[in-house]
Amino acid sequence: MKKNTFVWGFSILVILLAAGGFGYKLYQFISEAINEKDFSAFLFPVIAYFIVGIGFLLLLIWAFMKGHFKDMEAPKYRMMERELEYEQAEKIDEARGRK
Repeated sequence: MKKNTFVWGFSILVILLAAGGFGYKLYQFISEAINEKDFSAFLFPVIAYFIVGIGFLLLLIWAFMKGHFKDMEAPKYRMMERELEYEQAEKIDEARGRK
C-alpha cells in the first residue's frame, strides 16, 4: 500500500470518527434540552458551538480547494533560503565595516 493511500485513508477515518462523536454529543444535548426544562438554557451555547464548527469546516474545505495543502514544505525552504541571504548580507556589511 502506498504511503499516500494510507495517510488519506487514516485521515478520513479520523475525521469520520470525530464527526461521529461530535454528532452524538450534539444529539445528546438537543434531546436533553427538549426533554428537560432546566437544560434548555444550554441549548444556545450548543447551537453556537455547532455554528462555529461548521465555520471551521467550511474554512478547511476552502483552503483545501484553493490548494493551500499541495506543497506544505515550500514555505520552509523559502524561509531557509531567505535566512541564508540575510546571513550573507550581514557578512558583506561586516566586511565593509558597517554594523
